[in-house]
Amino acid sequence: MVGAEYVEIGNRPGPGGPFGIVGMGTPIDAETTAEFFWRYRRVTGWERDVWRFLYRTVLEERYWVVLEQDRVMLDGMAPEPVNA
Repeated sequence: MVGAEYVEIGNRPGPGGPFGIVGMGTPIDAETTAEFFWRYRRVTGWERDVWRFLYRTVLEERYWVVLEQDRVMLDGMAPEPVNA
């Protein structure tokens, strides 16, 4: 089973439209999951360069903090769903 998560952060400071993150986890075996995350914002030209600079200098550190929170949460989940 593949789980996907989509977050659209909306219009934040900086050029371009809404900023979003798509995340997906794919189980490899009982102990391992491959996780993939795509960040996107539609920006072209010089505004793309400004956005990349802003992302790398301001937002990327926050992004990794959130990913680590997600990793800790996933590590703590039971291996099998609980039937309620």
